[in-house]
Amino acid sequence: MKVSRKRVLDCLDRILARINEPQKKPTGSVISNNDKDFLTKDWQFVDDHGLLNWEIIFKLGKAKERFGSYTKWTSTKSAYYRFQKQKE
Repeated sequence: MKVSRKRVLDCLDRILARINEPQKKPTGSVISNNDKDFLTKDWQFVDDHGLLNWEIIFKLGKAKERFGSYTKWTSTKSAYYRFQKQKE
């Protein structure tokens, strides 16, 4: 699959814009239905950056305070595909 240079640059510009957006810190210390919302937002982040490889997505997500319970991009990738399979 060949991706044009302009498309890659546009994608990177969108990523930089999102990284520079202020992020609200989650509130509350008890695990609740909000966790489901956070997971959905984590996986939406992955879907929004689907053209990139997993290692880059993971680093960008960590910079945006996503994937809080994951320490490796490989475990994040596995969890994402498990989530997609359960969603079907």
